[in-house]
Amino acid sequence: MKKSLVTLNASEHLFGLGFSETLMLRNLAHKNKYLFCSMVGGSESIRDIQESRNLLVDALEFPLVESLFSIKKIFLALQKVFSDELEFISHRKVFINISTSDALLTVSSIKKLFLPSFINPSNLVFIFDRRLLCKSFFNLKSESFEVYEYEHKLNPIILEHALKLIESGFSWAISGGIQKESLSNIYSHRLMPNYIKTGLFTLPVLGSSLQDCIKETIYYQGVEANLLNLMSDSIIFKHNYLTRRRSHLIKNISELTY
Repeated sequence: MKKSLVTLNASEHLFGLGFSETLMLRNLAHKNKYLFCSMVGGSESIRDIQESRNLLVDALEFPLVESLFSIKKIFLALQKVFSDELEFISHRKVFINISTSDALLTVSSIKKLFLPSFINPSNLVFIFDRRLLCKSFFNLKSESFEVYEYEHKLNPIILEHALKLIESGFSWAISGGIQKESLSNIYSHRLMPNYIKTGLFTLPVLGSSLQDCIKETIYYQGVEANLLNLMSDSIIFKHNYLTRRRSHLIKNISELTY
């Protein structure tokens, strides 16, 4: 697997990252020759898309998409922000997260989606978030479950919808519960996704053997663990500074009051 095809996902809205932390990840992606993906808060989040443009991202991720109308709004927002450089978008990936029953219904109607000329169908990637789909399908309230406990029911549903995407020329991916047993189950269906999202990384796996896929997944999950430690240290430092600053201000105000 070429590093230049691996995508590092900033996931800003999941981790509450500021611009400085996002820029740090952007620089790290450049240094290691990864592609860089920025998360957009909503279908019409012009500000997030503009910041992504400023960062010269290679991909955009939209986590809250449940209808064809939402996807159309994404296209309109992209057209607005990149109106003077639509060619830029035509060579970038757009990741659409599928995480609810309503989102699956959207995939069922995907042939009704009209693509603007600046969107390359193969660069429109639908990510089936298996963990969130488990919660939606099986009405799970607790987080203490493993995806592999439900994937014998969930995977056939995902594959059925993936076929609809393939027929329309789109790409697809899976995330959630990416473990050795799950990868073996996925490979047994002989319909491989284009990508597997492990968390901070999205890996191109189409055409890879099971053993190579497991090896690469383990490697990038290790890299992710180190990155999460780095991000955690940054966030803790920020929190500690704000706590000290707040205490200092309260003390000053108290002294001035008396």
